[in-house]
Amino acid sequence: MMKATAETGLSWTRSLAAACWLGAAFLALPLAFARLGGGRMPLFGTAEFVTVPVMGIMALAAVWAFADRTIYRRDPRWRLLAVMQAAITLLTLWHWSRGMITWRGAAGAGFLILAPVAGAALKPELERILPVAAALGAGLMLWSGLTSENFTGLTGNWNWTQALLAALIPGAFFRAGKWRLPLGIAAEVLIFGWIGWKYPGQLSRTVVIAMPLAALLLWGRRKLRPHNPTAWLTAAFLFLAAVFLAVVFAADWADSRFQLWKGAENLMTSVGWATGYGMGQFGNRVAPLIPELYFFTPFAASWHPHPHNELLHLLTAYGAAGGGFLLALIYAALGRRARSDRELLAQWVFLLLLLCGQTDVVCATVCGGGWALTCAGIAAGPRRPRSSAAPGPGRTIPAVLLVLAGAFLAVNHFAARLDYRRAQLALIGGDDIRAARLHLRAAAVREDDPEVLYDLAELELIRFNAPESAENLLRRLAAGGRENYRHAQRLLALASARRGDYPAALAALRRERKNFPFSAINARLHLALLTAAGAPEAEIRYARAELTALCVVRGMSLEQAALLTPAADDRPLSPQFAGRD
Repeated sequence: MMKATAETGLSWTRSLAAACWLGAAFLALPLAFARLGGGRMPLFGTAEFVTVPVMGIMALAAVWAFADRTIYRRDPRWRLLAVMQAAITLLTLWHWSRGMITWRGAAGAGFLILAPVAGAALKPELERILPVAAALGAGLMLWSGLTSENFTGLTGNWNWTQALLAALIPGAFFRAGKWRLPLGIAAEVLIFGWIGWKYPGQLSRTVVIAMPLAALLLWGRRKLRPHNPTAWLTAAFLFLAAVFLAVVFAADWADSRFQLWKGAENLMTSVGWATGYGMGQFGNRVAPLIPELYFFTPFAASWHPHPHNELLHLLTAYGAAGGGFLLALIYAALGRRARSDRELLAQWVFLLLLLCGQTDVVCATVCGGGWALTCAGIAAGPRRPRSSAAPGPGRTIPAVLLVLAGAFLAVNHFAARLDYRRAQLALIGGDDIRAARLHLRAAAVREDDPEVLYDLAELELIRFNAPESAENLLRRLAAGGRENYRHAQRLLALASARRGDYPAALAALRRERKNFPFSAINARLHLALLTAAGAPEAEIRYARAELTALCVVRGMSLEQAALLTPAADDRPLSPQFAGRD
């Protein structure tokens, strides 16, 4: 019976693994499912369950159990991809050995390079369920968008929700025969036209542009047959990447994303193109390198986990090897014409999400990355794998242990984040004692969670006047490579000042002001620290004049600056910059 099952490719073990892998991509924010009935679930985005590191561990389990190890020898596209995967693996180990990243960053890198291999390893089973899974996923994205504010949906971000909706809609019309294409196009136009009418400020412009562009590229890939289509494809993507990087280096537009791209350019220039800074380090490293114009754009923020561009994200993480990996992945997924309708659907999902990732980051997210990387593997995988039988004990036992480890980490992380969510709700309700207790419990489970450590340090310092405790928490934050997380340097300056260590406070504030050069709160704090430390009168006068000039630039008075909240301080106030984005 098992032999017959193996020959027909109907292994229940493999089919279950494929279904669980695609299903896990929707479980990043499980509390979001409570909103499907239209009810409210405040702070649902703080309670994460399946994370990118967990997906990395699950991808390793799938590869260990099911991968055909001869694929790299049989397919030149996979040999090129293998070279780039090996380069990223070595760079990840180097970053880890130097303390630049934590094990979670390494696991995130594993997700990036192993998810496509998992897609290829489970290709027969994934292809079989892909249309149904895509249709169900599209319905889920649409339903979650309609029942949430601003179409944020299950992902908590309207851009990600709409990108996934656009990518998965064709699955609903997969069995419509000759009507499949017109029905799919009509559904896309009607749904996104309605979103643009109902939520005009939240319609994703990137998705609207990416849909016809992806369709045109796939049509050209299938219909046009140049002498060497792979060479044309590679040359086209290299040309587009070169043009994009040239524009970023040469232009200077008053747009939030573009200025963040300029910061990524400064980061690449500072670190060189050979090694990058490692997965998850972008926000911490780019903080002092963001151009000043960024702080006068409408969407200026205090923390930037990624540069809102897939190519720049990989270049800053791994240097030239990151760009080479992205090109090799595109070559593997799109380097040959789709040999079946299911492969074409996989190419569509990958290409559309890839295009959307050029003004955001998709592959670094659980849901978008899970679908994009898996579909790349499906499109690139061999048409007839050597074996589709269930794995033997030598593969099964280690894979099961990895799955159990990933499940334990997911549950553990979810419990800590639930405590963090309850702590935030307690703060909103004015219960500082309960908030501190829950923060401490969350920090004990997730010792490197930057959000938990930062908020607990702020609570200890501001609400309980415990500077030593706050400093210890901020040291833990710095040990995890997050010393520039949000306004951590400002908190450190305040904690040192409350202990009477003004030289240390001024040193921390100098770092903070380099990260946020137009912060009125930082300028006022600088003046207060100089006065308290008994600095020379000339320095105090200069600091006072600097604060006055900054208020003029920000378009406010000194009295208004004294009333600023941290959230308002991070946003541009000056009317001469309004509407420039």
